[in-house]
Amino acid sequence: MDRQNTTQTLIIPPFAMLTEASYARVEVRAVPCNRCEHHEWRLSKWQRGKGWSVDIQCVECGVSGGQPFPKNEHPQWESYPVFDKTHSDRWGAERVEAYLQQREEKRALMSADYAQWRATSPEWADMRKRVMARANKRCEACLDHSATEVHHLTYDFGWLPPAYLLVAICRTCHSRMSAPGDA
Repeated sequence: MDRQNTTQTLIIPPFAMLTEASYARVEVRAVPCNRCEHHEWRLSKWQRGKGWSVDIQCVECGVSGGQPFPKNEHPQWESYPVFDKTHSDRWGAERVEAYLQQREEKRALMSADYAQWRATSPEWADMRKRVMARANKRCEACLDHSATEVHHLTYDFGWLPPAYLLVAICRTCHSRMSAPGDA
């Protein structure tokens, strides 16, 4: 029986020489990965402390398949490929990078939409005018300079929040307030 072709979800080295019972214990773990939902697992050896164990590793994300298998059920375990402990970290870093890139693209689109809305919205023009009048055209942050911009304290209420969540400020204060990490 060609065990490599009995399931498409488990990569077993052809020299593994597993018994039917050992194969069944390995195969039962080769279910879709709970991290990436990938279906392909690789039988491998993993050095844990001073000894070695046999495990399965998701080919896509690198996560372990759970508890190690007894080495005595794997007579050729020394020939298995080494469990890649960095694969999972790389996969996670790639996911984070993709998420951050997606978030930045979304932010750029929203920023362009917001700029277009600010330039054309009569409601924004009216609110901006009233906030500047309330501040008497003086920067509400430093009280030293003339206000040139209206700053949102939060966007929780959208682009046109209540007036108490908008402040008239100078360009210098607006740059400082918009800078990351500057409280």
